Amino acid sequence: MSEETTETPTETEETTEQVEVDADGDTSEAPDLEKELAKWKEQARKQERRAKDNAAAAKELDEIKKSQLSEQERLVAETRQSTMQELAGKLVDAEFKAATKGRYVSPDAALAFDRNEFISPDGDIDTDALQTWVESNTVTTGQPKVDLGQGERGDTAKLSMIRSRDELSDMSPQEILKARTDGRLDYLLKGG
Repeated sequence: MSEETTETPTETEETTEQVEVDADGDTSEAPDLEKELAKWKEQARKQERRAKDNAAAAKELDEIKKSQLSEQERLVAETRQSTMQELAGKLVDAEFKAATKGRYVSPDAALAFDRNEFISPDGDIDTDALQTWVESNTVTTGQPKVDLGQGERGDTAKLSMIRSRDELSDMSPQEILKARTDGRLDYLLKGG
């Protein structure tokens, strides 16, 4: 014969009592607030102890699992971890390059940049921290002007282009050589 047993909860549920207020403002039945507070504090402490015990048990279980791995499984895990770290480093470099596009990074800041600061032990990248570093260590540069091949060009732009051989007749060999290095003879040399 099987006996049926019914389980009763170990903690009884209490119903809240309504407080009756007389016309004078006196309470006829007041709940014991200190007892209620003590009860809830004790339950919170129990939950904290359970959480700590569960965390310790999970950590112990992980250690047991690691100790029972075969040599081949350990090598696979180590290789995976090193590969994740290597790939994460490349991803940080790519994120850094994208984040600094159009920004000036001082040489001191570039030397102080350590990509390992932005990689977690699991191989995840903290992109928010990387963006914060870029914003605090770089300066926005202006948009480069599009070069349409027109107008002045650097120091030699002020010098006129030599367009005919007649202009060369009044120049010394040193002036012709200087004109060539300055790019003033490009029109003639290209067959213009």
